[in-house]
Amino acid sequence: MTRLSRPAKILVLGNMGSGKTYFVKKFFLDDESRHLVIDGHNEYGGYTRYIPRFLDNYDHLQGEIKVVMKKMVFPNCAKIESKKKPAKPLKLLVIDEADIYMPSRKPLNYALRRAYVNHRHYELSIIAISRRLTDLNTYVADLADFIVIFNLTGYNSLKNIRNINADIDLKELDYYKYEFYVLDRARNAEKFTLDTIPDDYFLRERRSVSADSGAKEVATRQRRYATLAEKEGDYNALRAKETQKPLLKKDYEDEAAIAYAFAEKRREKAETVGAESIDVRTILDDRFGLISAKTASQDRTDDLRKRLRGIGWKFYEGRGVYEGGEEPTFLIHKPVRSTLGNLGAEFNQKTVIYGYHGRSVQIFSATKRVEKVFKKYRFLRDDEHPDNYTEVLGRRFVLE
Repeated sequence: MTRLSRPAKILVLGNMGSGKTYFVKKFFLDDESRHLVIDGHNEYGGYTRYIPRFLDNYDHLQGEIKVVMKKMVFPNCAKIESKKKPAKPLKLLVIDEADIYMPSRKPLNYALRRAYVNHRHYELSIIAISRRLTDLNTYVADLADFIVIFNLTGYNSLKNIRNINADIDLKELDYYKYEFYVLDRARNAEKFTLDTIPDDYFLRERRSVSADSGAKEVATRQRRYATLAEKEGDYNALRAKETQKPLLKKDYEDEAAIAYAFAEKRREKAETVGAESIDVRTILDDRFGLISAKTASQDRTDDLRKRLRGIGWKFYEGRGVYEGGEEPTFLIHKPVRSTLGNLGAEFNQKTVIYGYHGRSVQIFSATKRVEKVFKKYRFLRDDEHPDNYTEVLGRRFVLE
């Protein structure tokens, strides 16, 4: 059993010389021979690696990474459902200086996004290494199962780390001993060195804690609950809930659920007010999209709703009728066509609808190619009941 027998997504942060590269080499790469390193700075001699050629041209580099993923990574992974697997499947992908390939304020490379979304499907662990969190696409940190933090400096870097875990004090790290923090899935922190971190640390799902640290964690949660509840006027109910909880760090899920419930209530209120003042015709005469998250095997409508809110698009929920069957459908106002296609692929939709000024096209999610063109839309009369139509905000319409 290797240290990453269970696929995981790991982010490693730290200043130059803090020990992050040495840690990845000794703890992960030396332990797993079936690896590939995307080595932009030629620092991984002796390991299986690919050295990109177009580091000075961002657009060419993105195309090069797509080719690397398509030709070297995906074909060599052992897909869960595949009957014929490679003799020595790729188990670990390391992306050094990840901010070069996945910079902040730039759309995430589709091939890399595919790897992150489907890493368990490919039985592939991914380690991204970067100097600062602010340089990296936020998607990488949000999806990371573990975040390893070496010595960091800079106001924005420290501020972002405190936003993840307010109890971390990076000044406590001994730079010369190459100490680091590891944030687990619950974003709880533990301090280690290469010699003290357990071999099975990244295989653990949850960790129980001592009474002292558990009490500290509860106190931290109480402060956060108070901040949330202060705005909602429900502090007493939250305090009563807190006293009944065991002293386990896994209880962060309850806090997240409460925070999400509050945010959900505010969003629903805003969306209800917005829905009352919008007409479907206004959206269809502008730029719009139609997408669902339901397939024959599963319904991921809740996940898609969260993703749309995370992107920041305005959307309205309805239903789509296709050959007599119904599925939840989202009408999106002013989506980006490429992102809409990526969402379709992420939620296993063969096609999505993208429209502009009344005209629309049905595009394949994976390739973005057009399958079908619709020249107009038409609202249905009350006595019309065709096999295929969409209903949003009480209006039924078809694309023709």
